[in-house]
Amino acid sequence: MDFDTAIALFWLKKLISVLILPPLMPFALILIGLLMGRRRPRSGRTLVWTGLVSGLLLITPAPVGLLLEPLEPRQPLSLSAATDAQAIVILGGGRMSNAPEYGGDTVNRITLERLRYGARLSRQTGLPILVSGGAPSGEIPEAILMKSSLEEDFGVRVRWTEPSS
Repeated sequence: MDFDTAIALFWLKKLISVLILPPLMPFALILIGLLMGRRRPRSGRTLVWTGLVSGLLLITPAPVGLLLEPLEPRQPLSLSAATDAQAIVILGGGRMSNAPEYGGDTVNRITLERLRYGARLSRQTGLPILVSGGAPSGEIPEAILMKSSLEEDFGVRVRWTEPSS
């Protein structure tokens, strides 16, 4: 697949997701239902109500949480499952640029949560840590910020740093 085809497929995927996902899809159902209302009142009302109900369900936190729950298992790693592991790999989750309280760039809260759990696992298992995170905007790589945080804030040594991901 050449570069132009890849870009076209990327934008096609984005367009389809915008058309299908909220809020556009429920609005489209409502609009189509209103337009159909004169010729086919029953079908039009059904589409309007379907659009309203689906729109409300898809923007309300409770149903969204129920839909996402099976996709995000919350079971902690059992230490017995880590017996075959050779290392703990911590992936970057973002950064805070120019944080004045830290005198420059630092990791964001998502990355900090990952680092905290990785440090805990490393202490419990004795496994070495690899941190991975690049610098898409040409700043300090996230892996370097992660290594600094693990060593300074958590007192855990990082064996490998992968700054070009």
